[in-house]
Amino acid sequence: MISFENLCKDLFEFNGNTITQRNKYDGKGGDIHFCCIRQRIDQSRFENGQVNLFVQVKKHVGTIDDWAETQLLQMMQNEPDADGCVMSLADGFSDDARALAENNNILLMDGLKISEWLLKRMVAKF
Repeated sequence: MISFENLCKDLFEFNGNTITQRNKYDGKGGDIHFCCIRQRIDQSRFENGQVNLFVQVKKHVGTIDDWAETQLLQMMQNEPDADGCVMSLADGFSDDARALAENNNILLMDGLKISEWLLKRMVAKF
């Protein structure tokens, strides 16, 4: 049986990311399902060659609140150069979740966006 977390991991790997760690907690409310790195495509002399990304996966329905972003931000405090991503099967994100994400370099991926990535992945196999 394939878990939603493993499916998300596969989608990130397919899109050029390398998973460096899974299921990391800080004991203070911070939680991420996986860390990944990707080589930066548009490098400049002011940016290093890798993008660090912390990913939180939620298998929710309806609208998701800002709890996932809060967990990510707690972990991102220790890695100021890291970006964040929340992947959720939810139909969307609350206004609070969207505002928190927008102000803190967190990408929000709802069920529709995940489905698009999954279809691209499936087409690439054939």
